[in-house]
Amino acid sequence: MFIEGQARGFMVEKLEELVPGNVARARRIMASEAMGTYGTQWAWGGIVITLQR
Repeated sequence: MFIEGQARGFMVEKLEELVPGNVARARRIMASEAMGTYGTQWAWGGIVITLQR
């Protein structure tokens, strides 16, 4: 998991802390895009959540 661009490991608990009203956008990224952006440990793809400021 990346939080504000910093690798934080895999923490599902952090997803539970999100307030739905603060989510600006959520999208699934395919494995090829995830690996190209974040490295081979993301070979299964990922979810990008953008929060409102």
